[in-house]
Amino acid sequence: MRRLALLTVLLASLAVAAPATAKEVVSVTVCGVGDCTTSKNADLMTGMIDIGPPTSTPEAAAPFYRVTMAIGAGDEVFGRTRSSWVPSAGRMLAEDGSWMAVRPDVAGRLERLTSRMTALPAAELAGFPAAETDGTPPPVSSGSDLPVVPLVAAGMLIAIVALLLLRPPRALRSAE
Repeated sequence: MRRLALLTVLLASLAVAAPATAKEVVSVTVCGVGDCTTSKNADLMTGMIDIGPPTSTPEAAAPFYRVTMAIGAGDEVFGRTRSSWVPSAGRMLAEDGSWMAVRPDVAGRLERLTSRMTALPAAELAGFPAAETDGTPPPVSSGSDLPVVPLVAAGMLIAIVALLLLRPPRALRSAE
């Protein structure tokens, strides 16, 4: 009975979810050299939901703007996503390193938003080697970049739950 109660509590805690709310872009902030501007323009925010299709990396780095989209509902912000917009290439670099072709209507809105700003220098754009290097190749990853502590903690939690669920009931233990 105790095992059933424990299992019910564990499953119930997994099943309980926050109430469903419509998550959407609630603001867009664009930053250039020494200046940022935030917009809550409905057309821009709607356009940022579908920026454009995936595409290839540009041939070379170019001046760009940092774009931060606040995701939330109403006045509450649940998270932010950051990207880099390269107007001359018509592309946007997402946080995960993928590139998207920016649709013309979205590009036009971003251009209006940045019309009085100076773009950040191309040398600061992620994903491209610095313009001048000493010729030393970048270090090779060993492939062991996984964070160990969360994996160990998760393993320990699973082991504890398994022990609690699999140990014999108290009545059987006292009979032994």
